Amino acid sequence: MTPQPPRSLPLALRPYPDEGLGSWLSRTGAIYGCTAGELLSQFVKSEREPFDQIDLQPPGSVLGHIGVMLSTTAFNLGKCTLAQAHPEWLVQWISHTQPRWHITDHCTFHRPTVHPAVCPLCLSDDLRAGNSQYLRLAWYCSILTICPIHRSPMVTCCSAEVWHHRFATRAGMPIHRSCCLECRRHLDGPLSWGPHVDQFAISALLFFESLLRDAITQRASRS
Repeated sequence: MTPQPPRSLPLALRPYPDEGLGSWLSRTGAIYGCTAGELLSQFVKSEREPFDQIDLQPPGSVLGHIGVMLSTTAFNLGKCTLAQAHPEWLVQWISHTQPRWHITDHCTFHRPTVHPAVCPLCLSDDLRAGNSQYLRLAWYCSILTICPIHRSPMVTCCSAEVWHHRFATRAGMPIHRSCCLECRRHLDGPLSWGPHVDQFAISALLFFESLLRDAITQRASRS
């Protein structure tokens, strides 16, 4: 398929605070009944081309095309990427897709796709507040295994990409619920530690992770 020049969409959403660019595009695509990849396929060679780095550091040409489509600037789009929002995490402290086993070479190989963990309870809170569910850039940090808000485990699914589908609230407002693009499982499924969890250990781990994140941020600001 020959890429076409981008055109402004009749209706484009605005990002939530700390929302990743891929999540923003996915919610916008849901308005038109398509995935973010399908939305971008009009001006890229393949649906997969921009997505390996879409929330990390997409090429300037891709940001320019998306800016035309969403009627915004490349600068505003950049604020929804890790390179601008959390540059101190690059590259060692970003959660990547798990390596896979290469059958021919008999070794694991690294995949460049960034893969966030999510908090199902935060996503449930989005719906209760009357908002669409969205992926936070903070969830891409590899030093985040417990949600600081809910003290619950962060979880991952089989796909690094999210798919949103629309439904109407009781007030009739259309919002979007997030699913794994590969298995279509809702990402807000209930999850808990179980009845025998050591809350002191959870508090200690939360405190330790926050110290590590603060140390990385301070080190980056001094350099």
